[in-house]
Amino acid sequence: AMRRIIVASMNPVKLRAAEEGFRIAFPDERFVIDGSTVPSGVADQPLTDAETLLGATNRADSALAENPEAHFTVGIEGGMEERDGAFAVFAWVVVRSREGVSGRGKAATFFLPEGIARLVREGRELGEPVDPEPPIGIEHYLDNRGVLQKPGDCGSERGTEHPRSPRRRLGLLEGSRHVVPVR
Repeated sequence: AMRRIIVASMNPVKLRAAEEGFRIAFPDERFVIDGSTVPSGVADQPLTDAETLLGATNRADSALAENPEAHFTVGIEGGMEERDGAFAVFAWVVVRSREGVSGRGKAATFFLPEGIARLVREGRELGEPVDPEPPIGIEHYLDNRGVLQKPGDCGSERGTEHPRSPRRRLGLLEGSRHVVPVR
């Protein structure tokens, strides 16, 4: 039987991340992955770790409330927090099951270069395009997929960290119906 997973987003990066995470964690299972538009209940650009986790939690909970037949729901929220004058960027992933089991994990954290941090301080979101070119000397930039880095740089292209998060950080157990945190 196929398991139905609802990702609390229509963002193709988040849909692909959840699908990859579940397929890696449960290689012998079959899944149907659907997106759902639900509010995060937090700012469009969360600026604290706690607010980002709350956004992911709200998304997973709302998706489950709207889709009680789903085997799992996934909330993924990207955010940042200023630390010692620099912005740490990360994402929280929260998974809920219809049986009431849940898990959560945080994706890898990296720091924005000052040129991008300046744009954020001016009120820009990480998902907003920078036109026509990224700031001079800035190898990290914003586009409609979010923050990108050159290969080998201090982070990972958006979409490459999220898939590992459900598997590594949430401990989706192979062959299990349960989702448990892993340290």
